[in-house]
Amino acid sequence: MKRLLVILLATVMALNVSAQKNKPVQKNKQSTVVTTKRKTVSSKRKTTVYSNASIRGLQGQRSKIQKKIKEQEQALRKNQTDVKQRLQTLITLNTQIGERQKNINGIQQDIHYIEGNIGILKAQLKTLEGQLADRKAKYIKSMRYMARHNTVQDKLMFIFSAKNLAQMYRRMRFVREYADYQKAQGEMVKTKQAQVTGKHVQLEHVKGQKSNLLYKGKKEKTALVGQQDEQKKVVESLKNQQQTIQKVIAEQRQKDAAMNAQIDRLVAQEVAKA
Repeated sequence: MKRLLVILLATVMALNVSAQKNKPVQKNKQSTVVTTKRKTVSSKRKTTVYSNASIRGLQGQRSKIQKKIKEQEQALRKNQTDVKQRLQTLITLNTQIGERQKNINGIQQDIHYIEGNIGILKAQLKTLEGQLADRKAKYIKSMRYMARHNTVQDKLMFIFSAKNLAQMYRRMRFVREYADYQKAQGEMVKTKQAQVTGKHVQLEHVKGQKSNLLYKGKKEKTALVGQQDEQKKVVESLKNQQQTIQKVIAEQRQKDAAMNAQIDRLVAQEVAKA
């Protein structure tokens, strides 16, 4: 019986020793597996980090492109606002030029009308000058005649040599009133001549004023036309700038779309790897 117990005890001790020897070996196997897994995960992480850096780089470039697009769009809006304002200025200038031209046309019509009246007055003055010269000549002739036939006998002979009483009466009045009549006619011509001359001077003065207004109107119109031409050049330049900006925006958007597509492809690849 004791012999059996000794054998059993020896067997148990042998089994314990065997178990202790096997345990460390198993631990080493587990450690190897863990190390292999860590190496694999580490390798995967390195690949992921590289790909994420590429994506971040592309996203950074895309952000810069989008920033440029926003800046160009802002410049385009400013340009469009400027063009709109300058077009409004052109409309105002066109209106002002039209008003100046209308004013110039009115002044030119007034000057044409005044020149017509001045022409009429000149013709009247010429006629009156002829009449005045005729009245002066007749008055001088009558004075000379009266000087030669100033005696009572001459006057009576002139009156009584009439063919009838009516002619005699007319000769009596003629003797009495002829010189005064010619003088009065001369004075009337002078008065009329003074009136026409005064009107002529007045019209010349008005014509001078109208001519000054016409000069100022034409000068103002010329200045407005100059402003109009300048605004047209600026608008044309701004429109060219618009086309350039729009072209740049289109190119930047095309780059942005290409960059976004590339980022999407890289993200899809990362998702597939995961």
